[in-house]
Amino acid sequence: MEMIELKGTSELLKKEEIDNIPELVRHYLEMKKRSKGKYFRILIEKKNTPTSNAGIAYSNALIIKKKTKEGWIKVYDTGMLQYRGAHNYEIDNWDFCFNDPSIIKESEKELVFGLRTGAGNAKIYRLRDEGEDICPETLVAFNINEHKAQCKRIKLIQKVITDYSSFCEYIEAKFPYKSYWKIEKKKLLNDRVGIILVAHVDRDYDAIVDRYCLYFWVKNKGIGDTRVFFTGLYHPLFAQFYYIGLSLDAEIDQDQSNVVNVRVFNSRQKWEKKHKIMWEE
Repeated sequence: MEMIELKGTSELLKKEEIDNIPELVRHYLEMKKRSKGKYFRILIEKKNTPTSNAGIAYSNALIIKKKTKEGWIKVYDTGMLQYRGAHNYEIDNWDFCFNDPSIIKESEKELVFGLRTGAGNAKIYRLRDEGEDICPETLVAFNINEHKAQCKRIKLIQKVITDYSSFCEYIEAKFPYKSYWKIEKKKLLNDRVGIILVAHVDRDYDAIVDRYCLYFWVKNKGIGDTRVFFTGLYHPLFAQFYYIGLSLDAEIDQDQSNVVNVRVFNSRQKWEKKHKIMWEE
């Protein structure tokens, strides 16, 4: 038997102290994007690399050029950074995917610029021309995806305890895009109790669920969650284009209305785990 603690509206709000968007990031997001300036230019070069018997690897490079008497010369180059691999065993790094570069301010010796990454980060850099080793320094980084998700959760909190669909939206907003956590299954057991199975996948494709946790909704009382559990799922040999996920069976205990019997399983690999979850009435 596992006991969970149900949290009400006030307790949920205490955990949602929203971070303000830094002023430099706000300015970057609101400005008209400009990658070509009087003294500097910012370029993003992209490369796609198809691989036999696999997928396509995606890479890009951030390049900065400066105007001199001889013309525009390259003063900084990240080189091609792979943010998505072609093979299923490779772990993607979407923070290496660069988008929307823009000059915030510039002078002959200094450049301040911003960009967004595929992981949802808005990053502001400063580059100073002070010798041979020119490298941008990070002034601020702020995850826009997480900020939007937090704003959404705060809007939903007042309805979460009374409305099951709002509870589902709230839990979904706890795991922004590219977090590797997602809602796998959800089930309304009766007009008072609902359950959501949240799963963690080990990679972007040809993936298995390697961990999971359970979230519970008890109408007019609160929501709670279990600890994280590990699965016994494995990658099939010599297979491609697969997803090994989880299924869910759950029902209210016949003898106790504050107890749920849960079965998490995968029939294909004949794996299952049973839980008995309880909360205080």
